[in-house]
Amino acid sequence: MTPLDPPEHADTISVFLNPDRQKNYYDYILNLHPKRIIFNPGTENPELIELATQRNIQIIIRAVPLPCS
Repeated sequence: MTPLDPPEHADTISVFLNPDRQKNYYDYILNLHPKRIIFNPGTENPELIELATQRNIQIIIRAVPLPCS
């Protein structure tokens, strides 16, 4: 494997793309067979979440830390 080759497996995928841009990556993400997918704020996508849960992939919706006062 070279640095340009995609991995065959990933434990965790962290999503930073907004939902409108994620569709082109569904197959790529799911074919990595991750244990979990983390959706960062603003990236939550019910369609990808459903596809992932059908494959027993853990879903994590990231909470936004609030600043201390």
